[in-house]
Amino acid sequence: MSKQMLITGVGLFGVMVGSGLGYVASQSLQAPQDVVTQTQVVTEDLSDEDLAELCRGLTDDEKKNVLEVQEEVKSLQTTLADRESELEKMKQQQHNTEEARKA
Repeated sequence: MSKQMLITGVGLFGVMVGSGLGYVASQSLQAPQDVVTQTQVVTEDLSDEDLAELCRGLTDDEKKNVLEVQEEVKSLQTTLADRESELEKMKQQQHNTEEARKA
């Protein structure tokens, strides 16, 4: 009878200690928070003088590569601007079509 009481007592003690530790842990640990980041595109145009200053220590081949990349960036920016204006036109057409359907 003594062993049964001891086992029961140890079991209840373990449950109480476990519950206490669980409560303390749940109160002390915070729930994960959502991190919201905002993406901001910053475009900084380099003048030819600024680019020449940055390229001063480069070899001729590296300078050529930098100039090629700069031209490609300008080309891509032009393409992006064209596509954004095209997208804006399509959105306006869609809006006009939806307005016409409602009428």
